[in-house]
Amino acid sequence: MPLEEVSSSEVRFSEEIVVPATEGGAMASTPLGGGQSPESLRMDRGGGSILEIPPEISRGMDEINIVIQSAPFPVLKPLERPQNITLESLWLAISTLQTSLMTISEGFKITQDSIFNVKKIMVGQTERITYIEGKIKKVEEVQNSIIKGEVIMNRRMETFENELRNTNIRIINFPKCKLISAKEQFKSYLKDIMKMSNEDMPVINKAYFVSVLKTNTENQMETEEVRLNITEFLETSQQYQVEGRGTLLVKFMSSMDRDIVMKKFLQHRTELYLDQKMWMYPDVSKETQRKRKKFLSLLPQARSHGAQIILRFPCKCVMRVEGQRYVFYDPDQLGNFIQTHHWTLDTGQN
Repeated sequence: MPLEEVSSSEVRFSEEIVVPATEGGAMASTPLGGGQSPESLRMDRGGGSILEIPPEISRGMDEINIVIQSAPFPVLKPLERPQNITLESLWLAISTLQTSLMTISEGFKITQDSIFNVKKIMVGQTERITYIEGKIKKVEEVQNSIIKGEVIMNRRMETFENELRNTNIRIINFPKCKLISAKEQFKSYLKDIMKMSNEDMPVINKAYFVSVLKTNTENQMETEEVRLNITEFLETSQQYQVEGRGTLLVKFMSSMDRDIVMKKFLQHRTELYLDQKMWMYPDVSKETQRKRKKFLSLLPQARSHGAQIILRFPCKCVMRVEGQRYVFYDPDQLGNFIQTHHWTLDTGQN
C-alpha cells in the first residue's frame, strides 16, 4: 500500500497507539493508557505514586504530587512480527515510535518541572531551618544569661546575708545552765576565761542557742522540771548546773566588739570552761559554710602539688602557682582546676 494512501485517521498521535496485529496482518489499535488514568494503572500494578512526598513537607508538595501522578505514561502491548511486512506496517511502526518518544519527552519535562519545584521547596525548608537554628541560638543565649544572672543574684544574696551576720559569732559546745540566761552565761564566760572587766565588756545585743524548735509538750515538761528543781538549786552551792551543751549564737552591736572577742578567744582557746573545751567562729550563711567546708577539703590536695593557697574570710580562695595568681569563689572551680591542670601544680614540672 502506497504511503500517500495512508489516511490520517489510522494514526492518532495524541489519542491512541497503533501496533501491528498477529492475525491476518491487521493492525491493532490501543487507546493511550488503555482508557485508564496513569494513577489507576500504577495502583493496578501494586505500586503507589511515582514520587511519595512526606506529609510534613509544607506548601506546594500536594500540587507537585498531582502533577507527577497525572504524567501520561502509556502501557504498550508487546509487538509481534506480522506475517506480511508492508510499507504501511513500517509507517505505522514509525508513527508508533514517534508517539512513544513524544510521550517519554513529555514525562521527562514533567519530571524536570517536579524536580525544580522540589528544589524550591528544599530552599524554603533550608531557610526555615536556618531561621529555627537562629531562634534556638537566641534561646540558648537567653538561658545562659538567665543562669549567669541567677548565679550573680545568689552570690549577692549570700554576700548580703554575710553582711547581716557580720557582728555575730557562733560558739560550739557552749554549756546550757539552769536558771541562767544564755546572755548572762556568756558574760560569765568572758569574765572567767577571757578575764574581761565590766568596763571592757562588749555590748551584746542578743545571745541564744541554735537548736530545733521544740513542741509545747516538751517545753511544758522542761518548765515543770525547772519548778521542781528550784529548791534544790537554791540549797546547793553557787556552781553552775550544766544540763547540756549546744551552739550559742551571740550578736554584738558592732563588728569591732566581735573582733575583740575573737582575738581574746584565740589567746585562751586551750582553756576549759566548765570542764570542756569550746570553739568560736564568725557567723556566716549556710551556703558560705558549705563552700568553706569544701574549700578546706581541697587545700591539702592543692598544697601537695606545690601550690601556695589560703582561704580568706568569708569564702575567697587565693592560690599562687608558678608566679600566677588565681582567685576562686566556688570550690567546684578549684576542684576542676586541680583535676584539669594538676600537671602545672607538680613541683619541678613545666
